[in-house]
Amino acid sequence: MPVKIKSDGSEGLLVPAPIVTFSKSFLKRGDGRNIGAEYTINLTGQLLDNKGAPVASGTAPTISDVTGGVYSTQSPDDDPLNSDASTSNQLTSIMKKQEFVRRLFGGMEENGYRCGGNRIELEITGYNEDKGIKAYCDVESLDFDDQSRWTNRCGYTVVLKTVRFIESANGIFDSDDTEDDFDHYVSSSDESWAIQENDQFHTTFAGGAISDVKRLYTLTHNVSAVGQRVYVDTKLENDKEPWELAKAYVLDSTDKGLGIGLSKYSLADHRHYIDPLNLGMGYNAYNHKLTENVDKGAGSYSISEEWTLFESGSSPSDYAIEDVTFSLDTDLGAIQRVSVNGTVQGLATNGTTSETTDKYSNALAYYNANCTDSNLFARASGVSGFSCLNSASASKAIGHNPNAGTVTYALSFDTRLATSISGALTEDIQVSDIYPGQLISVTPVIGRSQPIIQYVNSRSEFKKTLQISAQMARDTCSAFTQPLTTDIQSIYNGYVPTGVAVAGKVFYGPPNESWNPTTGQYSYSVEWTYERA
Repeated sequence: MPVKIKSDGSEGLLVPAPIVTFSKSFLKRGDGRNIGAEYTINLTGQLLDNKGAPVASGTAPTISDVTGGVYSTQSPDDDPLNSDASTSNQLTSIMKKQEFVRRLFGGMEENGYRCGGNRIELEITGYNEDKGIKAYCDVESLDFDDQSRWTNRCGYTVVLKTVRFIESANGIFDSDDTEDDFDHYVSSSDESWAIQENDQFHTTFAGGAISDVKRLYTLTHNVSAVGQRVYVDTKLENDKEPWELAKAYVLDSTDKGLGIGLSKYSLADHRHYIDPLNLGMGYNAYNHKLTENVDKGAGSYSISEEWTLFESGSSPSDYAIEDVTFSLDTDLGAIQRVSVNGTVQGLATNGTTSETTDKYSNALAYYNANCTDSNLFARASGVSGFSCLNSASASKAIGHNPNAGTVTYALSFDTRLATSISGALTEDIQVSDIYPGQLISVTPVIGRSQPIIQYVNSRSEFKKTLQISAQMARDTCSAFTQPLTTDIQSIYNGYVPTGVAVAGKVFYGPPNESWNPTTGQYSYSVEWTYERA
């Protein structure tokens, strides 16, 4: 049973025919699922100094391959002796035959580089048969032993591996196919899921009180496969390298593959996953991230996926989480202050393969629905416990980061009094009273070191001043809101000393009113003079 080998630029027979051992190993995952098969073919034979193939001739000797059919007859005369063989050229003959064998198993080249290994074409057939074992194999190893110290013979062992056959001897399977009808050529594959607690939390409010602080979880999914070298004719089949075959297996969404698709960012699309959190907590998956890795040298392809698990929602205003902090400031002054700072982080509902993300739009929808000034005032009032908190914020800053998908806010509330002037952002009212003093007469005297001071038995008038200043809000893009006369009159009426004057004897000086339409600053002042019992 001679064995025919064909490699790049070389073709020959191995005579005497080596002993052939054949083994098949099924490739299984840890769960026992078959994903492929691999065949190992061992050739164990001998090289003879004066006989067999490669053929030695002459005293030099000259070595050549035998080509053609594996054999033409069953006669031992098909393999003549080298009549020039002698003790002086036995070692040379063996070493030259070794070199031919090394070249024979050197493999085939494609486009100037080794296409996946030392590929050779193996053919083992019976007498006058063209069917048998035919396969493109990778040469794993070639060893020569030390029998007879390479004088008249030398043993060799060749280990070959293949994943399929060129043809079926019985027509059981198609040409260039596996006898098990595997759809993918992979040597190994792995898939794992992991859930762990996230460092993020979400605060929810019921009115002004904190109702819940909810946890978030991170779900990770890792899949990988290692492809096999598959040959057809003189090259890799369809020019596909092992990593590309591994990728096809990973992305095959049928039962023949791992069922992972680059567009399957939803957990519902992953048929291998059962969400334990969704059963009891109603969590959904957001923020799909995907990492694709290719190791061409190892022939591997892998995908790593990650999701953020959070409570399910029904509208974009639910697809966000909020982190909020409160700061209370009290001192010896009369004004108490509370600051509310928060970050709304949008959650993406579309996948990594989408050209856009809806994180920012979801964050904005949540902010508009849950973080209005009245909502934040209720939170500040509820958390601080300040009973006289002004509902108008003393300061407000809003930040938008579309790339990060966040909206931030910082508001400060305090216990200042509400303004009396409509449209005033800030307001200051100052009242001063000047009470009567003794009236005196000061008379200078010539030659006297100081004047004569005499009390005239009377006193001065009562006086009261009112000063109003305000910063008005902008009414339009080109104008500020001017204070209403009725508001100023109301303040005036509240402080005019008519109630304490004798017989209504109150006299006012010329009011002084100032308005800056460019800056929105307003001021008003007036002084009263009155007689009091």
